[in-house]
Amino acid sequence: MHNRYITGTWLSMVKELENNKVQGVSLNLLFKVVVGNGRAVKFWLDPWVLPEPLLMGFPLLFALEKRKSCLVAKRVGFEGRWDWYRRPRSEAEIKEWRRLCRLLDEVSLNSNTDSWKWRGDEKHGFSVKGMKKLLIKEKDFSDKLIFKWVRWVPKKCNIFVWKAVMDRVPTMVSLQARNCFTGDVNCGMCNMGPESIDHLLCHCHIAIEVWNAVSFWCHTAPIFFFDVKDIVDIHKHVGAGKEKRKILKGIVWTTCWCIWKAKNDRRFNEIEANPVEIIHNIKSLGFLWFKSRSQRKGISWEKWYKFDVC
Repeated sequence: MHNRYITGTWLSMVKELENNKVQGVSLNLLFKVVVGNGRAVKFWLDPWVLPEPLLMGFPLLFALEKRKSCLVAKRVGFEGRWDWYRRPRSEAEIKEWRRLCRLLDEVSLNSNTDSWKWRGDEKHGFSVKGMKKLLIKEKDFSDKLIFKWVRWVPKKCNIFVWKAVMDRVPTMVSLQARNCFTGDVNCGMCNMGPESIDHLLCHCHIAIEVWNAVSFWCHTAPIFFFDVKDIVDIHKHVGAGKEKRKILKGIVWTTCWCIWKAKNDRRFNEIEANPVEIIHNIKSLGFLWFKSRSQRKGISWEKWYKFDVC
């Protein structure tokens, strides 16, 4: 597609197609026209007789063409007429002209309507799902974080932990970095260090007390984090069975949510952050969510409180 002849929103879409490539080929070149009557296909600008538009293969002739956006039907068949600024006369122009004539000798129009064909999957045709698979296939995710949601905790908890791991949570430090805040950036709970997501969930002394209490409640080795990314995999390293690890992962998510909520209560409602109260909220919310959202609906509060879940 020749960008000089496209404007506005369509230009942005064409640029996206050109910038994304599959096996070194721009996505826009994976669309090809199946020519019928030639009345909806641009002779120079659309890929119809070659995998790419003719302007790319015959740039000298394209420069001589008066009507750059002319249709195939105006250049091929009974209606076919050429409209040059001047006839091709240089050796290179004549060479291109002969090559184009040989190419067009194999073209014949018919009464069918012109249509587009997706070359990325000729068996099944175009679909958004197929396009997504094609693009993902080209990406290297070997160094990317794999984030699996916990089904029995609400979406808000999953989203919060996901955003926390990517450092997209509005802590004081991140707000200051975005020029959204110019005041005191110290932790809203302990007031003993800049409120980054790492400090809030991993290094704040109140958070550390909470994590120690959670590990004691769940009968695991002490839980601690160097940074927030450790949260995603901590359940794998606590020496528990498969089922218990799944439950513990949800409890870790719930703990993150309750710490965040306690910080907000301290900053906006002036409610003192109390580790004992946070632990109580973790157990209560965890029980409510686990009982109502998991397949273990028969679990009792007594068993949950003792973490007798397996």
